[in-house]
Amino acid sequence: MERANLHLFTGDNTYAKSAERARWLAGFVQKHGESNVAVLQGGRWKDLIAHSESAPFCAERRLVLVDGLPRGTTDDVDALRAACHPQVVVLLVDTVTERRKPTAIEKHLRALAEVHEFPQLRSAALRAWVEHQFREAHVPVIPEALDLLLKRTGADQALLASEIPKLVSAAGSAAITPELVEALVLRSAAYDVWSVAADLADGKPLSLLHAVESSVQRMECDALWNTLLWTLQLLSTIGADPSSRSQQPALLARQLHAHSETIAALQRLLRRIPDGAVTELLSCARIIDRNVKRGNLRSGIEAQAELAAALDLLLLQCAVK
Repeated sequence: MERANLHLFTGDNTYAKSAERARWLAGFVQKHGESNVAVLQGGRWKDLIAHSESAPFCAERRLVLVDGLPRGTTDDVDALRAACHPQVVVLLVDTVTERRKPTAIEKHLRALAEVHEFPQLRSAALRAWVEHQFREAHVPVIPEALDLLLKRTGADQALLASEIPKLVSAAGSAAITPELVEALVLRSAAYDVWSVAADLADGKPLSLLHAVESSVQRMECDALWNTLLWTLQLLSTIGADPSSRSQQPALLARQLHAHSETIAALQRLLRRIPDGAVTELLSCARIIDRNVKRGNLRSGIEAQAELAAALDLLLLQCAVK
């Protein structure tokens, strides 16, 4: 089996990985026919080997696409290479997105296969990709609107890919404005956490209270509470390690699975508040969370006032520390 016949898709950018997988699949079907494409869901190496032994049917190539790496040993990879028909292309799509230490079989595959990396786009690269999408649609975008769009969606390319066509359609021949983004674009969880973290870091109690009022109006008080809990957990994690307070936000964000701007805002907050304040805030949050779970604080759609009042108190404590 030649190196060009074995391919590995890997990386934590599920959007880009899925898009390239779909392109490969569509291209093979168009050129060689559906009868020369086999799609497997992980499974066993012996099934993959059996499919790879089959010659193409009235075509130049046959594709065996595997979603998820089968469990096995390096011997299984060697057996595949020995058994694979020279006109068969095997594409292995690693569906695990969490960063982890490569296994022995993954290291062996990397040494033998054509590896296609799909990392998350960050900062300038993500911005350039979004700008390209708007250029392709021949619709201009105001820089402030682009900033807001990226803040609302975070680094979620799949969400961006669904929101950009909506903006293009609504704008028509006009430019994309911040007002249009505000009206049409869904907020990601990353944006909610970043917004709360930024207001906490900058000591903006009125903005935080407005967020509570808006969540009550939208009947999303529970969602805001979960966002605040996650923000405080991140704050506690960063505060527990003195080196994390000065670490590069982008590097720390990858380790904690958070947005780099969220990390930067929490680092600013830790520089502003006393060392013991984080412990006090977490203690207060745990009491509120316990009361919510026990039903002592009503937080459902029909009665959000009690949780909203508790949120007001906790957010004010965070802002004025």
